[in-house]
Amino acid sequence: MSSLNLRLDDDGLCDEGDFSYRKAFNILRKYLEPDSEVSIDKTAIQITDMLPSSGGKEYGKGDSSFAYLVIEIAEQIPYHHLSQVKLVWLVQRLVLSAKLNAIVSREGYSLNGSLSTLHGALYEYQHMVLDDDTDFQDQVSKCINMQAFIARLVECHFIDNPLWGIWTLRQALESEWIGDEADSCFFSGAAMWILLAGQTLFVQTVQAPKEIEPDFKNSYNGGPLYTGPALGLERWRFWQKAFDAVSDREGITDECKKLAGKAAELMATLERTMSW
Repeated sequence: MSSLNLRLDDDGLCDEGDFSYRKAFNILRKYLEPDSEVSIDKTAIQITDMLPSSGGKEYGKGDSSFAYLVIEIAEQIPYHHLSQVKLVWLVQRLVLSAKLNAIVSREGYSLNGSLSTLHGALYEYQHMVLDDDTDFQDQVSKCINMQAFIARLVECHFIDNPLWGIWTLRQALESEWIGDEADSCFFSGAAMWILLAGQTLFVQTVQAPKEIEPDFKNSYNGGPLYTGPALGLERWRFWQKAFDAVSDREGITDECKKLAGKAAELMATLERTMSW
């Protein structure tokens, strides 16, 4: 596996309390190298040691810096690189941290303290990417890498909500073709959801979907090209056919066509093998 060439954007440096953005970056960089001998436990301890304990005056400082550092690094790791899996493993390991797993009550509900900040930062990123006004120049690979990273977090249930995947698939497969580089970005990003979280997505949207709460009904709506049920096989098959059609389109990269073909094939396999 090739080594990484992770870079730190000096313009984005933001230290909070005892949390040093550059120090944390170097800790993660050493851990994420393919041939690294630094253990996941040592890395998790080093990161949590930089964050204040829950309940103290400084609690919460460093949360957002850590969250945006994870995103900055995840953008740079190719979707097919083992180090992206290692970063997901680290997030899972940090869930066990007493500091990052502290329960915070807000407005009648409870959530995990610092890790909720990471969850929120990823949510904001997802909506930014799906914004029609997003400038994709020089950002295509980063967007695809991030869709892969977020899909992996759904597959390991750090994020337990099918909407994240539905939004991406809707934007790519249920909307009119843009006709430029954004198409390859959207299709490749959508393929990541099937290739890396397809089984979970099938269970959540087809096999055993939860009842849609009234307040979130509009969030499940189809795009301009899809008018069927929000959940179920009809939408799954619509997505599959849309992936199949990618290979016949002009202006799409060969990599995107390959990913879309794999996604369509896996969707058919999941439907065949997981329909009881």
